[in-house]
Amino acid sequence: MHEEPDVSTSGQPGKSLPKFAPDDPAHDFDYWFVRLNMEIVGNFIQGRRILELGCFAGLSTLLLLDHCEDMTVVDLSEENISLTRQRLKDAGREANLICDRWENFNPTGQFSDIMMWRGLEHVVDPVTLLKQIRGWLEPRGRLHIVVPNALSLHRRIGVQMGMLSDVHDLNERDHAAGHQRVYDRSLLTRHLNEAGYDVAHWEGIFLKPLSNDQMKAWGEPLIRALYAVGREIPDYCAELYICAQPAA
Repeated sequence: MHEEPDVSTSGQPGKSLPKFAPDDPAHDFDYWFVRLNMEIVGNFIQGRRILELGCFAGLSTLLLLDHCEDMTVVDLSEENISLTRQRLKDAGREANLICDRWENFNPTGQFSDIMMWRGLEHVVDPVTLLKQIRGWLEPRGRLHIVVPNALSLHRRIGVQMGMLSDVHDLNERDHAAGHQRVYDRSLLTRHLNEAGYDVAHWEGIFLKPLSNDQMKAWGEPLIRALYAVGREIPDYCAELYICAQPAA
């Protein structure tokens, strides 16, 4: 039930935007997810030195640059890095872009903030990676994680319609996107605790009643209303945000 971006391009990387380019809400509803995520996460970023794990086409990178003094990005996809480099060049901004697996990254120095958007659900052994990431954080550094929510309204509706047998089931799109699991807040908190973190804050992001395609034509007043109501019932939201810190 949760749509993943399509990263195919219509031309050479750096010369055209990908098929999924969340710059226009009429083109893709993830225009709103990127911005609403940033509105919440931005309140908890310390901003001295940020590491972004996964950049996709670079819009989140560009938005994060408004919250930090220094930024490094690590993404396995050469295409994603090329698209991000071009986006930053067009905007006159700079970041240290590295094409590599997260597990292979060996940073120089520690970070005040590490950002992972829709990434942890793809990782085969998330606790091991989270332990590794913990060593990249300053003693009071913050790990910011956003993941799709198994208990979201639209997945609950999917169960009632017979599209899923359980909200935690992986559907066809999940398998195609390489998801290993669909997190709920309890499982995400458990993985963080096992890896040596304390949860400092959590929120739900956006009450999603329908698919992205069905919502593309909706205007901002309705989107903002669903965003506001979602903050009142966070366990029903489409995505979960957790801010975690290394345990004392």
